[in-house]
Amino acid sequence: MLFLAVTANIENASSRPFQRPQRALLAFVVGLACVAVPTLPALAQDAEAEPDAVDLKGIVDGTGILPPARVRFELHLGQRALDGGLYRRAVESFDKVTRSAPGHPGGWFLLSRALHLDGKIAEAREAALRAVAILDSMPADKQALFGIGRFHYQHGLTLVGTVDFEGAETAFRRALEVEPDFVEPRFQLAALELKLGRNQEAAASYAEALRQADSTADGWLGYSKALLRLDDFDGAQDALKRAVELAPDDPEIHYSLASLHRSRGDFDAQEEALANFERLTDEREEIKEDRTRVEESHGRAAVLMSEEKWDEAAALLNELSADAFVTERGFRQPRVLADLARCHSALGDGQAARRLYAESLELRPAAFTTNFDLGTLLVSDGEVHAGLSYLVRAAEADPFNPSVHVNLGLAHGLLGRLNDARAELRKAITLAPEDRSIQQRLVDLEWAMGNQREARRMVSRLGGGIRLPQPKQPTPAGQSR
Repeated sequence: MLFLAVTANIENASSRPFQRPQRALLAFVVGLACVAVPTLPALAQDAEAEPDAVDLKGIVDGTGILPPARVRFELHLGQRALDGGLYRRAVESFDKVTRSAPGHPGGWFLLSRALHLDGKIAEAREAALRAVAILDSMPADKQALFGIGRFHYQHGLTLVGTVDFEGAETAFRRALEVEPDFVEPRFQLAALELKLGRNQEAAASYAEALRQADSTADGWLGYSKALLRLDDFDGAQDALKRAVELAPDDPEIHYSLASLHRSRGDFDAQEEALANFERLTDEREEIKEDRTRVEESHGRAAVLMSEEKWDEAAALLNELSADAFVTERGFRQPRVLADLARCHSALGDGQAARRLYAESLELRPAAFTTNFDLGTLLVSDGEVHAGLSYLVRAAEADPFNPSVHVNLGLAHGLLGRLNDARAELRKAITLAPEDRSIQQRLVDLEWAMGNQREARRMVSRLGGGIRLPQPKQPTPAGQSR
């Protein structure tokens, strides 16, 4: 769909910057559209253009090494699995990536994250350590592209899980040194200080983190515990009041309220808070069956989507989107809505897809997959400015995904921002250095921008089927164009 839509947009672009694109520039944009959406059919189109093409549906060749385009696809597939809570499936995808591209720090980072979420802490720690080691060996400009703070943060999480608190503190502090505005390691550092009984430091760390992000119930709960240990009862009560506003159904918050009231000698309030704690704890036990039911149904829908059985998946997801447990509790609601949107998009109902993506992002605005899919859909429909903003958010959520930068390059190219398009393609090549399709697009773009010397230099250096754009052949007399 994207291939046809973008081609049509270029051909009918009377009001766009590309009113009369050079042939090479047209080849760049159309070619980029072929690989913009990382689905197997789209990547297969791209593979057919390469002289050493392989069957991408084979997934892995005889040596267990994925072709470069498939590595990019597995990165994307793994991120979708992470967003959907399918951690074991994410581990499988990222494991393929690290075996096929062992020097890719982003692959090791994402593998560590997936392993951690799947409960395999020791393995997650090893993957995080590998990611940090690879990144530390890179030049500073490439480190900045990957976002080194995230790597140290993930490493710290795995060290907490293996009870190496000293190492974890070092990792969190390194993350904050390179990215002072990265709030997650500050919260984790505060929680670690609280765990180690360093209450004054913990209170200060929580206060700083909450100045950056004040809508985190767990942060207010941790802050209240630190203040309570420091006998700051008024401050602890204010913090717990804010925590209850943000998460009224969290039993742990009510248990902390009971502890506070007991410390203040208010036993009636303590009894009320304990009653709320017991009620909410019982409710959590009661909803386990509903959680399991929704998880299993969503898992079946994910399998159907992976098999491209969009009608069946949409029917199942429609039922889930109307399920009382999903709508009233909000359990998996943003993920269900995003997957349903993807089904509608695949079935050609772009308007329904847009509406559902928007609803999902209201609930979970930083979701990588949802921002990527909506941005790509809008660009494919010619709404490039709107699509660009979502693709930027997707890149912020997952800076390791080369497909995001390919699509950002496409969007900038359609807007006539060729320098920005080139910058995004260069980022994509840094993230996927063996991907010939991206290399070819950059050669096409350099040629279209008038940088023929650079294009020739790239072709000479890269080889392997990378070609200069072919000059347009004159139409013989008597033949229509």
